[in-house]
Amino acid sequence: MLRLSRSRIINDIEFIVDRPIAGVGPLRWETKGVECIAERHAYRGQTHSFDLDVMRVRLQSPSRSKWELLIVTEYWRGAEGENIHTTKWLKLTVGKKADVAKWIAVNREPASRKQASTDASSPVGR
Repeated sequence: MLRLSRSRIINDIEFIVDRPIAGVGPLRWETKGVECIAERHAYRGQTHSFDLDVMRVRLQSPSRSKWELLIVTEYWRGAEGENIHTTKWLKLTVGKKADVAKWIAVNREPASRKQASTDASSPVGR
């Protein structure tokens, strides 16, 4: 059974959606047939602080299975700003793992395959 929470799967999703540089407030964009929303939440205390980056990725299509997932990145720091702990996790909130896996497979194009198709279509490569 596919585990979506594996770091490779999370990295693939983040690579595919190509998150823009975060600014102030929520960030919203659409790519590869999905809607993405990213937010940052922060807490600053005397002994520790943390930032939570939450990215929601949602496929809403009448012709395909619908799914939605959250990718959460936690950054924990000590009183002096030193890194205590960083973790990243994924939670599928709507839909099936297999549908997410299909979307990843369709949209993940390894650099070698992309380069080969570019070389084949190039007049220089012929």
